[in-house]
Amino acid sequence: MFFDNDVCTLSNQIMDIIKTATITSFRVYTAEDVGLTASLQLMIEGLACEFGGHNLFISLPEDYTYVGHFIFKCLETVGVTETKELIGKEIKCRIVDDRVVGIGDMEFSRWFYPITDFELIESDKFQEDGIPD
Repeated sequence: MFFDNDVCTLSNQIMDIIKTATITSFRVYTAEDVGLTASLQLMIEGLACEFGGHNLFISLPEDYTYVGHFIFKCLETVGVTETKELIGKEIKCRIVDDRVVGIGDMEFSRWFYPITDFELIESDKFQEDGIPD
């Protein structure tokens, strides 16, 4: 299941901006004693933020689709093959209405928007190779 909740408050203003962030950690953890979630911890202009996590999604034991997809897309977007390589990487973050809604590489060539991807997964519009129909 996924949620569309706030994950980071950056100001009191409505905005749609892109900022540079540094990944400070990556976590996979149990959420609410019912399933798994994952998140990137980011430092954006001195403010610690979370991208992903239990406020966005929880993968239940019978279907780890969301957590697997989230982990894969984070690795792919940042351009690394192991989670330990994420730490210290600089990325771009799209911030809409005080929350990080997407991450991208520094060249602006790859972007990951979990809510969009999860909606496609829910509607069965993702092909087996992970590319939307």
